[in-house]
Amino acid sequence: MPIYSNPFSKKIDNGKTVKYGIPQGLPISAVLANLYLFDFDLDIVNNWVKKHNVYYRRYSDDIFIVCDKQFCDEIENYIHALIKQYEIEISKDKTEKFVFRNIVSANKSRLECFRVLKDGKEISSTMAYLGFEFRGYHTGIKSTNLAKYYRKIISTVKRKSKRTLKLIEQNPNTKKAIFKNQVKKIYNLPVKFKDGDLMEKRVNKKMRYNLVLNDRGFYEFKFSERKNKKQANYHSYIRRCCVEFQTNSFQKQISKSRHIAFTAITKHLKENFN
Repeated sequence: MPIYSNPFSKKIDNGKTVKYGIPQGLPISAVLANLYLFDFDLDIVNNWVKKHNVYYRRYSDDIFIVCDKQFCDEIENYIHALIKQYEIEISKDKTEKFVFRNIVSANKSRLECFRVLKDGKEISSTMAYLGFEFRGYHTGIKSTNLAKYYRKIISTVKRKSKRTLKLIEQNPNTKKAIFKNQVKKIYNLPVKFKDGDLMEKRVNKKMRYNLVLNDRGFYEFKFSERKNKKQANYHSYIRRCCVEFQTNSFQKQISKSRHIAFTAITKHLKENFN
């Protein structure tokens, strides 16, 4: 039962709604949220995790609780009362309940996910949390994030194709091609985003001080060159997901990336040239 809350949002003071807290997105935001909600977490751990074997996690302002179905309503009411006590808000529109149960089909049993509607009905669904989708029998990258990655590939191919076509206009002897190493850079794009496109992030070598022991037995500062780390990209991120979740389902999700890149090249380079 994931419950999404937004601490540091609003506070009711003398009947008036007052904005307070810190802007979202700051590096220190999560730290301050953890400090403010420390006793909040401790209360849930002591009263539910230890006593009723409930699974509780909170990532910044996203709360996630796994419990027996019999405790679901009771825990929800408890959380709402606790949130009111700490003068924070919960987004009721984003609060969702899910039930996971084994379903037998064609003499096979598998775990499936069902979303519980407000009227108590249950429909087959997926539970999304922190960029992943959980179906019970399958765990994968959130479909919207995957679609965004594919759109970035296409937009980057389109941009490189336009650049190639402009070079051809300036010099007809220019080869009408996007070379293999360029294609690799396209479908192995880094995770960083900028100006609507996935960009190839270049890390410059930097100098830094190191405190080292010299021959005389004294410590002194010396310059040393910081070695560049290998640039992480979306594919390396997927590989880490496969290792952490011990499944190959993530790798299968991005199996079309190369095909999408080459299809986009055919469309935006060859067709536009003809």
